[in-house]
Amino acid sequence: MARKIDTMKKDIVGEVFSPIELENYMHNYDFVIVESDEYENAQNVIKFTNYKSQIWVECEIDEENNILILNLKSISKINNESTRVEPFRTYQDLEKILNYFKENEMYHHWFTSCLMVSLGRRVGDTISLKWSDLFLQNGLYRERLTTLKEEKTGKVVGVKLNALAKYYIEEYCELVGIKPMDHYKERVFSSSDAAFRKMLKQAVQTTGLKYPISTHSFRKFYANTIYKLHPQDADNLMIVQTMMGHSDLETTKIYINEIDRKQDVYNNDYAEYMLKMKNGVEVEISNSPMLSIRWEDFREILSKCFDMAKDGEEKFEVINRILGMAEKRMI
Repeated sequence: MARKIDTMKKDIVGEVFSPIELENYMHNYDFVIVESDEYENAQNVIKFTNYKSQIWVECEIDEENNILILNLKSISKINNESTRVEPFRTYQDLEKILNYFKENEMYHHWFTSCLMVSLGRRVGDTISLKWSDLFLQNGLYRERLTTLKEEKTGKVVGVKLNALAKYYIEEYCELVGIKPMDHYKERVFSSSDAAFRKMLKQAVQTTGLKYPISTHSFRKFYANTIYKLHPQDADNLMIVQTMMGHSDLETTKIYINEIDRKQDVYNNDYAEYMLKMKNGVEVEISNSPMLSIRWEDFREILSKCFDMAKDGEEKFEVINRILGMAEKRMI
């Protein structure tokens, strides 16, 4: 860590970055911003984490959000401080935020939230949208956001403009009385991501949500819900990884709290086992291995099993052949 941070100091101390440029630089070293969405605090420190340790960037930030890097500090002990925000735990919690913005006629912030939760984009990418990213010149919706590049990665997003996003677009246009084709080359939002962060914090406090929420919570809700909606798909995690633009599956598992959930299940199972044993209830622990295969492969194996049974083949030979087929298709 010492050598890495020394290299980083030589690279960026004394330099000026935009928030996205700084995030991109830190991402090259596998550090992401601590998800408080607070670029500025009383000490002018921006915190980055690799979920094992943190690097604190001491800086000065001007009114235009330009960041002058003054120093970097490696922090190995985080004092139990949470480094990850959560997705909205329920649809109802998400709706509380959406309703807060709408009822207070903060329609720009409401629409920003709606697009983030519809398309799973970061706040910076959402705020930078133009009407031409959403519509073709003939007034029809684009099928995908093929004109939008992510600020953080520079990649073309290409996310499908789904029915939920279209519903919110139409409602927003009606609420504010705007005709997108009259503003085709203009940005959808005139406010900044910093303004949205500030009002989101106020909305969270006012609605009484107690767990850590930031702009990342919309994107995480999107990813978590997609993951939960397709539990039968063996490619589920890989698809979510691709949609989120993550570099590896482990990042995605952390992002959707899958590792945390499995750890909790394992911990609860252990506690249940120990309590049963303590109360004299014998529990057998099976070491039989589990076999994971795709659903379509499972259907094919069942079909083959049926055909062999019809042909009157010997039972144990059939079982061995079926097991061989399953092993070849094992995930």
